[in-house]
Amino acid sequence: SKKQDFSGRATIYAEPNLGFNEAAVPVNQLWTMYKLHILRDLARSGYNYVDSEKAWSERSPVATNSFNKVIKQVPLLINRAPTLMKSNVTAVYPVPIKGNAMGINPIHLPLFSGDFDGDALSMYTPMSAEAVLEAKEKLLPQHQINDYRKGLNQSLVAPGHEAVIGSMSMTE
Repeated sequence: SKKQDFSGRATIYAEPNLGFNEAAVPVNQLWTMYKLHILRDLARSGYNYVDSEKAWSERSPVATNSFNKVIKQVPLLINRAPTLMKSNVTAVYPVPIKGNAMGINPIHLPLFSGDFDGDALSMYTPMSAEAVLEAKEKLLPQHQINDYRKGLNQSLVAPGHEAVIGSMSMTE
């Protein structure tokens, strides 16, 4: 495999139905980006390389089960260039979707200094056990909510104007 197989790029859109540590990612990109993790999981289940590769390429039920297990265990690293602050690189658990765009929770916009006017995020799959552990312990949004530029206990992640107006509209 080439390094390009472990990375991807997608334009973002608002997806408010996601959990705090989740992002909606095109399923076809995920199958390619998580290929080695799926093959490793199948090998641990007793499959040889040829059978694992065939199951992955056919998206067999065994490979699909492995895919669903792996995406819950291995977060995806997402980055919005230019990377000017630490939160521009964040880990999320992918939620597979159809299409070509990537959905992020609108509450995460400050993490990327982003908006929904065509901004794109790059995605990377951590490969080693150490990289996966670091992503889980340091890079998930739950670990990046404080804006240290403004001082302690100053949240970087907060509902934007649309969320506040929507909440008010729903309670009327």
